[in-house]
Amino acid sequence: MEYKQACYLPAMSISALRIVIRRHLKSQVATARVVGVSPQAVSEILRRGKRVPAEWCLKLEAATGGAVSAHDLRPDLYPVLATNPATPEVTS
Repeated sequence: MEYKQACYLPAMSISALRIVIRRHLKSQVATARVVGVSPQAVSEILRRGKRVPAEWCLKLEAATGGAVSAHDLRPDLYPVLATNPATPEVTS
């Protein structure tokens, strides 16, 4: 089961990266500018089906206004939080 899950994660992140490019930033060049790499680096991630580099995730989340989350890009590094971290819990 772990083998299937490990193989599935890059495909999920590549799909999320394609959404960032197509729906939000409109081009690989714009995506490259946001994350501070060459357009060729973005192209290679897409072409080879590699995982989105961790250092890109938060930048892309900010660039999309949260429409594509860091979790969408790398669920292995950014798990879904049970509570909203912006809303502190009140304990009495």
